[in-house]
Amino acid sequence: MDTSETPKIPSTAEETTRSSPKVTLNKLLRDLTKVPLENLSSKELNDVVEFVVANLDHTDQTNRLKFELVDYLRKAKGSPLVSSANLEGISKALYAFTISEARRDFYVFAKLMSSVVLPNDFIDGRHIKKICEKLQEVAESIESPEPTKRAMFFMPPGSMKTVLCSILFPAWLYGLHPNWHVICVGYNDEFASDKIGHPLKELIGSAEYKEIFPKTIIRSDSKSKGRFVTTEKGEFKALGAKARAAGRRAHLLICDDTVSEKDAWSKVLRTEINNNYIGGLRSRLMRTPRGAEIITNTRYHLEDISGFLLKVDEESARPWEVVSIPAVLDEESSDFLREADDPPELYAPGTSFWPEMQPMEVLLEEKDTLMRTEPHKWHSLYLQNPTPEEGGMVKLEDFQYWPKDKKPPAITHVLVTMDTAFSEKERADFSAYIVWGVFYPYHGSPPNLIMLFAERGKWGWPDLVARCKDINKDWKPDFMVIEKKASGQSLLQDLFMKGYPVVEFDPRGSKDERLHAASIWFRQGRVWVPEDKEWIYDVVEEITNFPVVSHDEFVDCASMAIIWYRDQSVITHDRDVDDEDEDGQYYKKKTTTYWDSLVKLN
Repeated sequence: MDTSETPKIPSTAEETTRSSPKVTLNKLLRDLTKVPLENLSSKELNDVVEFVVANLDHTDQTNRLKFELVDYLRKAKGSPLVSSANLEGISKALYAFTISEARRDFYVFAKLMSSVVLPNDFIDGRHIKKICEKLQEVAESIESPEPTKRAMFFMPPGSMKTVLCSILFPAWLYGLHPNWHVICVGYNDEFASDKIGHPLKELIGSAEYKEIFPKTIIRSDSKSKGRFVTTEKGEFKALGAKARAAGRRAHLLICDDTVSEKDAWSKVLRTEINNNYIGGLRSRLMRTPRGAEIITNTRYHLEDISGFLLKVDEESARPWEVVSIPAVLDEESSDFLREADDPPELYAPGTSFWPEMQPMEVLLEEKDTLMRTEPHKWHSLYLQNPTPEEGGMVKLEDFQYWPKDKKPPAITHVLVTMDTAFSEKERADFSAYIVWGVFYPYHGSPPNLIMLFAERGKWGWPDLVARCKDINKDWKPDFMVIEKKASGQSLLQDLFMKGYPVVEFDPRGSKDERLHAASIWFRQGRVWVPEDKEWIYDVVEEITNFPVVSHDEFVDCASMAIIWYRDQSVITHDRDVDDEDEDGQYYKKKTTTYWDSLVKLN
């Protein structure tokens, strides 16, 4: 068969999502008229069919259509060519089915209409499907006798949150309910009108939209970008966050980035916006049926409108459902995105939320840049985890960075601190450890600590013991300090019997109190990290953002090291030196330096 005449069937699902389903389908069917059908194998026919329905949900109805189409194509193999008329009939039937699905299913509608709104080709992602499902639940709740839903969506830049929540979703609702009223709020009038109201208005007026919802029509006298009225007396209004909505009612209230990054740090502006929501915007919701609320934003500040409303409505009969999807997935967001038949590596914790569009190498490059320049932006923009306004107990500038091109410090002691939890259950806690080196920057100086290595993971008992064996072999620590608690007690006993240099740490006070006690060493500039190691970012990020963190194992390891070492007067005040190096650093000689181990491990 002449392969130049064969229509190109995409080899992956990713390829099928890069184009409009309608355009791709029509082109494929036109190309098939040129192909002798008897030369196509059954597998190739199946590939054609899979490609045709790739942009539809895998419902029973879709599968029946797929099998019918396969059967038709196989029966048609007796003809020298598939006739244009027959193919046109298939094309029309499939497109009619897609249109009917788009009216029923917001996800199908979003995939079809995204190409009308976006400047580039639409690329599907699992988060898009999941967000669409949640938005459809909100829509259905408005007409349900059950309480209407309140939903918050936090997503990274470029994740289509505005397109999905503020443009496509209202457009779909107006198709189903052209008499409904929607209010959409942005951080100012210009943003709300230009970035939300205008694209929404253009979408509803487009030919593609008319094929799905021909009866939804915007009145010809609706000239404003930020407001329109339908012929069924439905209304849309885009407002700035500080504007008043007097005289209007809404079936749906959407807040989309109600505060800019610049304004997020103004307590006066935040308070004004937050109070306007409670006293103004929320009062505009319909009572019968009761209006729903949606908030989508980047978490620049802990006390933004999302943080404010989560506190206000915490005890409400209708609490907020929060969907937070960081750029690099954590356990909770991984669970939200993953499906039963996914391979283990797909949407696993520590991977990209949208690998087709934002691969991990791109995210890690962005993380590296921001963590060196504006770390708060990585937390807020990409992790949806804003840092406290006053900063944590330990600030980024409290860390000292050892230059990668400078001779490493001479170590007097090697210390390992461990926070353990040996279980491999999905929801079990992590274990973590940090390897520390003790050194004296100059003669007569107090001891300083430098992180040599850090690691966190979910390890069962055998793996945890094996880790300790490797740590002892690679680093030859003088002390392995392990917190004395249920899991740690068992490990202490086991390692002690094996002859490891273990000592127990009995924590006093809360985690906050322990880090506060240890923070003086950070402020005094006595805690160092090597500047050229990638693992330091997670450690520094966790310590500087505590207590607003999803994990705190490294925090425990850091406070444990400082408090335990501080209390060991025999070590802390042992200033006798054996030698002086060429840089003037005084040290006690050790047979193995940490640098040898560091090179070996990295």
